[in-house]
Formats: sequence, C-alpha cells, structure tokens
Amino acid sequence: MSSPRRDGLRGLVQGFGGLRVGDITMKPLFGGSVAVNLTPNIQAVGEFGRLNNVMPVLLADALSFVPGDFRLSALYGQGGIRLLSSPRSAASVYVEGAYGLARLRPGLASSVGEYTGLANLALRFLDRTEPIANIGGGVVIHGGPVAVDLGYRYSKVFTNDIISETLSLGSGMTFNQVRMGIGVRF
Repeated sequence: MSSPRRDGLRGLVQGFGGLRVGDITMKPLFGGSVAVNLTPNIQAVGEFGRLNNVMPVLLADALSFVPGDFRLSALYGQGGIRLLSSPRSAASVYVEGAYGLARLRPGLASSVGEYTGLANLALRFLDRTEPIANIGGGVVIHGGPVAVDLGYRYSKVFTNDIISETLSLGSGMTFNQVRMGIGVRF
C-alpha cells in the first residue's frame, strides 16, 4: 500500500500578522486565510482580518493635534485567486488578487477625559461598510505539512464619501502591507 503523494495536497490554512508601512508610523494587522487548489497552479483564496488604522496619512496628521488618539480600524473579509509558480517545490512564488468588504469603525484609543465612552458611542453612528481590494505576492516555503508565507499586499478601501476623498487628496484609503504567515497544508 502506497502512501499519499505530497503533491496531492489540496490547500493551506494559515494565520498571519504584519505591518502597514509607507508612512512615518507602522501599524499592525492580523488575520487568517484559507487557500484551496483549483488546479496545481491556481488557488481560490479566502481571507479575513483586522487592520489597526486605515486613515489616510493627511487626515491622521491633522488629527494628531487633537486631544485623544483617533483611529479608523477595519475588519475585512475577501476572496480571490492566487497563481503559484511551482507548487511541488519547497518554495513557491505567488501573485494574488482579492476583493471583499471592510467594516470601518472610528474610535478613540486613548482617554480624552470622562467623555471618552460617550464619544466612542457617538462615533458608532459613523461605522460603515466599504469595498476593499488588494493585489500582492510573496513566497510560500514549506516542509511537510507546515508552511511559512512571506508576502506583500497593496490594498485600497473604496470610499465614496466626499470627506474621505478630500482629506486624502483624492488617493482614497490605500496602504502597503508586509506580512508573515504560518500555516498547515492539507
């Protein structure tokens, strides 16, 4: 009786963490993803995660003069396609694109006195859901069932309100991410 071949694996489940880079500060992000083989070189990818602060840099700089620490976090979920260069080797380079939805939630992260709770409650009325898309690439390195994913993503939240577009000088909410994930192939 022969054992199953390694190239018969159907996908990857992983958790990841990383940093949003590109401005003066780096902001953390984390999440999880699942990738399922459609063909040996193409995977369907589903991802969910949290971005700590997606505010445009100009708006973040302007609000740094206001008491408190105003943030705009995003919980997101998206799906897409990943193209793998050599899925049967120990290291496989990939590119991927994904599209989904992000739930944007403004809030105060530090105290502004006795009204912080009331201010955060009032800010909940500004929660909204917007489309999000990303494109990126990286390398998946694996040995046996364990895989390490090192990658980069360029992401954009598509806002349609005049305030966000004006404060970001028309560039919208775009950001660069570097990330590392660890997972199990199945």
